[in-house]
Amino acid sequence: MVAKWKATFIVGFAVAQLFSGAVAVAHHSNSMYDRDQQKTLKGTISEFELINPHSQIAFEVKDGHGGVQKWIAEGPNPAQMTENGWNKNTLKRGDRVTLVGNPARNGSAAIRLRWVTLPNGKDLFAYTN
Repeated sequence: MVAKWKATFIVGFAVAQLFSGAVAVAHHSNSMYDRDQQKTLKGTISEFELINPHSQIAFEVKDGHGGVQKWIAEGPNPAQMTENGWNKNTLKRGDRVTLVGNPARNGSAAIRLRWVTLPNGKDLFAYTN
């Protein structure tokens, strides 16, 4: 009986190890963002989605010449955002906010979101580290 239990345990453990490795490899890192730099942008929300694998905020920033540049801010997964106080109604189209994040290394209009200063002045964090 003990030998059968040990064999079942070993097979189950081996299968679990195979699947856990696949999950770890499947997730991408945030290496596309420069975590040594921080960018602050004032913009208007055009879309906010609490979606997997990363929440996204689309927003527009006015440049110095009267034009508008479209940006994207990538946040953590919805569970972590919710744990940090976010919900699907936190940001609405047209909200004027300040977004702070790590800029994309390739110079594109994208940031890894750190926090948002809401229209009421409250800071709401995306990542806790």
